[in-house]
Amino acid sequence: MHLNRIDYLLERYYLQQLTETEWSELDLALQQYNQETLGQAFIRLMEKHSTNQETSATLEVSQIERILAIDKISTAETVTGEVLKIPTKQKNKVFRFSYRIAVAAACMLMICGIYWYQHEPIKTSRQPPPMADFTPGRDGGMLSMPNGKFIQLDNNTGHTNALHVSAGVSLKYDSAQAIYSLIQPSAQQQNIYHTIETPYGRRYHLTLSDGTQIWLNAGSKLRFPIAFHGTFREVFLTGEAYFEVSKNPHLPFLVNISNNASKVEVLGTHFNISSYPEDNGFITTLMEGKVRIFNKQSELILRPGDRAVSHADGSIQLKNTNMTNTDIDWKNNYFSFSDDNIESVMLELARWYNIKVAYDGAKPTATFSGKIGKKLSFTQVMEIIGGTDIQYSLDTAATNRKVIIKVNY
Repeated sequence: MHLNRIDYLLERYYLQQLTETEWSELDLALQQYNQETLGQAFIRLMEKHSTNQETSATLEVSQIERILAIDKISTAETVTGEVLKIPTKQKNKVFRFSYRIAVAAACMLMICGIYWYQHEPIKTSRQPPPMADFTPGRDGGMLSMPNGKFIQLDNNTGHTNALHVSAGVSLKYDSAQAIYSLIQPSAQQQNIYHTIETPYGRRYHLTLSDGTQIWLNAGSKLRFPIAFHGTFREVFLTGEAYFEVSKNPHLPFLVNISNNASKVEVLGTHFNISSYPEDNGFITTLMEGKVRIFNKQSELILRPGDRAVSHADGSIQLKNTNMTNTDIDWKNNYFSFSDDNIESVMLELARWYNIKVAYDGAKPTATFSGKIGKKLSFTQVMEIIGGTDIQYSLDTAATNRKVIIKVNY
């Protein structure tokens, strides 16, 4: 396909004038063309529709947001105060948005790493007026030490701080990550624990003194020794974390899960654990290597691609569902859904935007699948996943931070 044809199709797409045949042609082009070619085509489209008063940054944001807004199943028709109503063409439908890798690469460079694509032309493109909104989460958290000292990690000014936490162990940290280093081997004889907690709206990256890297999702807590000693390495997790364990065949790595009898044992591997209360147990997803989940009643060996649920009663259920990428997308700054109901979706949003969610009336029955960049504001995400007959209102007061979901059937 000639580049002029790509430009033509994107222009028709932007103007909402694609025919059914052209939709199929553009879909094929998005899958076949490389990221650089498509990125340049998007830039040409933005330049064509820009005004002389727009700066390059404004151009990138406003025009890409305009492109994203086109691809909603239907646009907002009514806005009353802070209540947005999103009409639908079909009740109780499965609602999907597909992630086109090539176009996403172009969009990631310009606005938040998300692309919304739907094979359904829309009738209108009216943009709603500005609403109250919630900003996305960011790096940060709280580090607590046994001497009662606390460090607010996200109050950092961007500079790296150095701290001797004990004889032979040093800590360097900023708002995005903390790195523990073993300076003297004798420090391994100490039994000192630190705790890092990421409240809702925060995430954090930690490197332990043995080189193990851990990413903590929002609403999580990790208790860990500043230096490992004995016959194994052991940490304690509440919430969700992604682990890249440093290999040491002589010192197995154990993850203890809050309120669960099972443990996860590894020698060196990459895996994700989600242990939020709503998980009804904890979910272990293995990307690389091998892990053993065990308790007094049973044990299970996971291999790459496996996903297991460990219940509070000691039972362990293997679910090899090829969902490994979905389970770790949060680490790469994406929401990722796979036939999830509205409650599951809103739980994810609640953690990241530090909000409370309530429902007025029956909950929507649609399911949601797709990937959305986490740098978007709350209302931008809701615009993308909208599509069903949902109203929501926002209470942005600092003491409330509440979203009320209402279904208008």
